[in-house]
Amino acid sequence: MYHAGPPWRPASEWLWLAAILAIGALVRFWNLGFKALWLDEVITALVCLGRGPADLPVGIVLPFARVAEVMTPAPDAGASAVVAVLQDPRVQHTHPPLFYLLMNAWYRWHPPHWSTLAWDLRVVPAALGVASIVSMYALLRTAFRGRPDTARFGAAAMAVSPLMLLLAQEARNYTLAMLVLPLALLATLRIGRAFAERHGSGPGTWTAWILLNAAGCYTHYYFVFASAAECLTLAALFHWGPSIVGRSGGPERPGRQRLALVSSAAAVAALFAPWMPTLLSHLGSPIQAWMALSNPAGHLARAAAGPVVMIVAGPGADLPEIVTVVWAIGSVVTALAVAAAAWRGGRRAAADPASRLAVATFALLLVATLAELVTLSLLRRENLLIEPRYAFVWYPSVCALMAIGLSSLEIAGPGSSLPSRLGGRRTMMAAVLAAGVASAVAVDGNFSFTKAYHPREVAENINRQPADRLVLGYSSYHEMCIGLSYAIALQQGDPAWRGRAFAFVRRSAPEYDNRGRDPSPDLFWQRVGALSSPDAFSGVWVIAPGLSAEDFPPRTAFGGAGTAPCTLDPAAVFNASNNIRGASGEWRARRRLTPRSSYEYAFYRCGAGGVRPRS
Repeated sequence: MYHAGPPWRPASEWLWLAAILAIGALVRFWNLGFKALWLDEVITALVCLGRGPADLPVGIVLPFARVAEVMTPAPDAGASAVVAVLQDPRVQHTHPPLFYLLMNAWYRWHPPHWSTLAWDLRVVPAALGVASIVSMYALLRTAFRGRPDTARFGAAAMAVSPLMLLLAQEARNYTLAMLVLPLALLATLRIGRAFAERHGSGPGTWTAWILLNAAGCYTHYYFVFASAAECLTLAALFHWGPSIVGRSGGPERPGRQRLALVSSAAAVAALFAPWMPTLLSHLGSPIQAWMALSNPAGHLARAAAGPVVMIVAGPGADLPEIVTVVWAIGSVVTALAVAAAAWRGGRRAAADPASRLAVATFALLLVATLAELVTLSLLRRENLLIEPRYAFVWYPSVCALMAIGLSSLEIAGPGSSLPSRLGGRRTMMAAVLAAGVASAVAVDGNFSFTKAYHPREVAENINRQPADRLVLGYSSYHEMCIGLSYAIALQQGDPAWRGRAFAFVRRSAPEYDNRGRDPSPDLFWQRVGALSSPDAFSGVWVIAPGLSAEDFPPRTAFGGAGTAPCTLDPAAVFNASNNIRGASGEWRARRRLTPRSSYEYAFYRCGAGGVRPRS
């Protein structure tokens, strides 16, 4: 049985918490603005700024200064504008509105500045990420009374968790959900414990449970799974809770608590009901096709990455193959070793009457959440566990079980054997924190969780051969936002782009169709050739998602009828998804991807004198 040790001293506990928060803030804010904005962040920013498809004109040449203008709040960027953008079928950003409304209010008060755009877009999520450490600490401090080391370790593990760091360093809605979720679980734990200890919960606790779960559902759709798991867990505790803590019965009137659970769940549903029509439309969004269960083995591997990156970060996409393999194996072995040690310690904690109910509660929450996700995945034929970011919905339960498990291990003494020392409490806790710190360095340095499409790298490559014009092909609003991320990276990498021009050109026949693709690239090149500009230009970069290198013609017009065609530079045809820059600074191709996943870009030279505008 675990011995609590010295009594809890509030002053020293506050110092511990302050130190943990300082570390959490350091790893979240260090290099916060270094990484280029990527697709989801650009869409998030546009929604929060009240910008929609109408703010991105297509088929015309625009000055690059327009890019900076788009990344400022719209004149009518109020709450109604944010909701309208989220509900716009062309946008297909399938998220509820609470985070976007909060960010919209922040941006109207403190508009993002172009020179610090990435930092300004991410600073609030990063701050929410730090605040979520406090909510996790409060949950663990309440769950494991008399175990301050468990709460401290759990909060410290969350502070350096690569998954939590990933979520905190993106302009996304996850950290608000992570702030609310531990508080909702805390209310769940208090209700279950009150029942097991033979006294019911008051209206204040139930009201907090209702409001927190409703706020969570309005923050991220996956919170619905957490809310349902809380209901299932409370139902189980209302049946077995007293026996778990060794009591011979529940409150005098247990039916009242069961009625309170049903009424509270109905209240959460009623509060969320106004958004249900939008949720149903988002469920049928074509943009969710990437989650389809097409390769069960591959999806299983992706799903298994979720619990691994809670502890140690995986390798990025652009590392040498040997480094990637060794790093991946090391990450899996570390996660398995921690899981095995937590299981051993968890069994000891479950035998302790003081922590038995909390261990059972978190285990029930974890099993219920995963069961819901797997069941709905099979029913919808979508892998709802495929994206590691979505593991946030069960991270608090994993963190709590890991914290109580490792803190319940025996402390290896001086005369203990080597295996006992390696598997002891101090060694395992130190290993988790060391893996987290090393992972934080990798994430902050952009060696892990690297983004697809590589906006910064593509911008650096393009700026090696500057041009006067940039053409961005697209077939959906999402591809327009990918193009916008390239335009932002280009202009921030080389301010001279502000005096140049760009144009969005539809690649598919139906506008904003997230699935429509041309049977041939001819339509795209006809539209490119019809572009006209009052200014002369000597070179054009073309970024065309969905096209292969063979789809770029050797010569094409860019200034309409009567202008001389421009010539493709065969040495300047690249793929943003599978070309990386080597140590010498040259770009080399990896294996060819399918045309559907290609993000080809190429340079056209338009002659020494440049293409002149039509008279």
